[in-house]
Amino acid sequence: MKTFFLDFFDEYEPDEESARLLKGAVLDAVELSLRNRRVYIRILPDKLIHKPQLEKIRSGLQELYGDAEVIFQPKYQPEQLDSSYFPDLLYQAKRDISICNGFFENCACSLENETLTISLQNGGASLMEEYGCLKHIEKLVEEEFGRRITAVFDGVTELKEEVAAD
Repeated sequence: MKTFFLDFFDEYEPDEESARLLKGAVLDAVELSLRNRRVYIRILPDKLIHKPQLEKIRSGLQELYGDAEVIFQPKYQPEQLDSSYFPDLLYQAKRDISICNGFFENCACSLENETLTISLQNGGASLMEEYGCLKHIEKLVEEEFGRRITAVFDGVTELKEEVAAD
């Protein structure tokens, strides 16, 4: 029997957009750790929920649980991964690995044959690789979509050297 997220968390009062996105979301897992003061919630949404909206939902749930940490994670069907979600992967990578900030500006992404190509415009590929950015994006896709992909950089991969004025 399916348990829908909004039925289980009936005290949670989402805004209109969150309610629309969560309407068909099935609750997949709830883990509560009293010792660590942590609540882990995984849902199976029927629609993609973009990262800023997920954070808004997580924040609303956080209010219900006070000082306990709330981890709110979607688990999508593999075929739900499409180009509309690429900015969300980059958004999360920037949040999790701060060195990525700025390097993803104006980049383009494409997915072909399980290879996610990130075409950079501002360089920084080697620095981001050193900090594990590509592996992190691959991990996000596997965790959220159950797909094993390879992420690669192309485009302007090197930082431009600044010429000092005399």
